[in-house]
Amino acid sequence: MAFLAVVAISGCAQAGSTAPDAPATAPERPAVPEGWATVSSDAGDVELTAPGDLPAIYTQQGVLLQGALVGPTPIEVWLSGPTDVVPQPKAGQSIRAWLMEDGAWAPSEADGLTLDEESERELFLPAGPAIELAWTVQRGTPDASRVVVYAIRSERGIAILRILGQPDAIRARADDLMLIALLVRIDD
Repeated sequence: MAFLAVVAISGCAQAGSTAPDAPATAPERPAVPEGWATVSSDAGDVELTAPGDLPAIYTQQGVLLQGALVGPTPIEVWLSGPTDVVPQPKAGQSIRAWLMEDGAWAPSEADGLTLDEESERELFLPAGPAIELAWTVQRGTPDASRVVVYAIRSERGIAILRILGQPDAIRARADDLMLIALLVRIDD
């Protein structure tokens, strides 16, 4: 059900793409399910809405939610607004190149990690046009994790929503995690 509210753009994006321009009509923000809670950052510039089992553990420079430990990695959901995501991409720089260069939001083989099951797509979230990048890190090992990063364009720049956790836990919660992305608010 949550997946219907996302407008995907031409399947997979090109590796050098930047966030898409705003659609003529942005998708509507879905209703908040019963039992979900909304948390704002201390600055009030971003807001995450999530199931009650993903409580906020940090609200400075964004909002960080963390679930109970599942294997070696709990599910974490982190949202930071454009003023906290520095540096922003350079003019003409692709989102992928910027994320990989920055190193704070995306996993990197330069850090000795094995990346697998990589995907990229452009989509429109109610918060704005976005690029979703995803990787499985250290697949087949006890330390395996799935990292999904949304670079969301707003009037003030790029905001980042990053979701990570054990691959099986991420797959099992895919609908909830997509709904979290659809419920993100960025104060422009």
